[in-house]
Amino acid sequence: MANPVVRNGVLELLGEGDATVTELANRLGALTNTVSKAAARLREDGDVHIAAFVRQAAVYRHGPGVEVARPTVPIAPAGEQYDAVNTRGANVRGVELPVYFEIDGGLLPGVRHFACDRLRATMSVSSCGTRWERADSTDVDADRFHTCRRCSIGAAHAGRLDHNPSQLKGMTICGRCHTGVPRLIGKHLCISCYNRARELRIGKNSKGTAPRKLARLDQRAITYRAGGVVKTRTIAETVDTDELIVAVLRDEECAPQFAYRAPAALDWLLDEEVYDRSIGDAIEVTDVVASVPATLGVELADPVATVDVDPLQALLDAVEQLERDAPSPTVSSRRAEKRLRRQAPHHVRVSNVTVQLMGNVGALPPAPPVVVPAPAAPSYSPVLMSGGVAFG
Repeated sequence: MANPVVRNGVLELLGEGDATVTELANRLGALTNTVSKAAARLREDGDVHIAAFVRQAAVYRHGPGVEVARPTVPIAPAGEQYDAVNTRGANVRGVELPVYFEIDGGLLPGVRHFACDRLRATMSVSSCGTRWERADSTDVDADRFHTCRRCSIGAAHAGRLDHNPSQLKGMTICGRCHTGVPRLIGKHLCISCYNRARELRIGKNSKGTAPRKLARLDQRAITYRAGGVVKTRTIAETVDTDELIVAVLRDEECAPQFAYRAPAALDWLLDEEVYDRSIGDAIEVTDVVASVPATLGVELADPVATVDVDPLQALLDAVEQLERDAPSPTVSSRRAEKRLRRQAPHHVRVSNVTVQLMGNVGALPPAPPVVVPAPAAPSYSPVLMSGGVAFG
């Protein structure tokens, strides 16, 4: 519902003459949105109507009347939509630029505008390029233009079609731990990673001991293409290849392209005279050169049936071979000795069963008879030791 105070003020001002919403808001000292709602409500009630348009802005008149239709926006011909003047010399290939038009009425002759979807506004080409440059810079107020950051249309209007669209572009992110920090040491590392690398170089940490859990630092290089030029980024101390990729995406102005590059030892594969990679249409069928044995017409006897082996002798040979090849256990610790003692009864039981089975089948010789020696005669006389006749 419109504000009744603003509604009455709009009616009084329109009674004095025609005006736009912006003019009414300035004279009333109210918000443009509030005045626009009040004018729309008065138009629905039939108290005012639109008498004309000035640069797409409606001019309201007091009282009922015939509404004037909103004029259509003129569209430039297809051949004039993409010109080098409005794109500031940029190469527009590969970027779908918007439709340009000039403001009706001759207010800004020769200056073309377009409808910006991000800002939902009508902008000129020069102002769009300026906003993109300020958003892509390192100025203090660059965050004010964060909506225009990484915009391909703004980059084209600024003459930078091949800009780097990465999210890491211009960020103060550490290339090693990938953490955003307020500042970078050497434009590459955060303070923590720099201190860890320094400890590894000098061989001691803050406690004076040698660092043991730090990753090894090696020199690495990565080759990429940016802006149509093949470049190589080399860093003396790196942990892995991801560190190089983050550094390129963060620092490169143009859009980088990564690909596999074969070492110099494989360059001979690129020579057509040495290695032919073409695939011909002709199909050649070659004969099988592997020899195939012919079918034998002679029936051979079973080789197993011709072998005569004594089962008892074979079992004896197997037991002898097992006893000779079995390694003797070695005790290397108290725990191993205790484990062997726990396993000893189990081994004894298995050995007794094995011996009994071998005795039943006759694989073992009969046990020798147990000879019990007769008790020796006592060296004393019961008569003498009992105090008998000798002491009588």
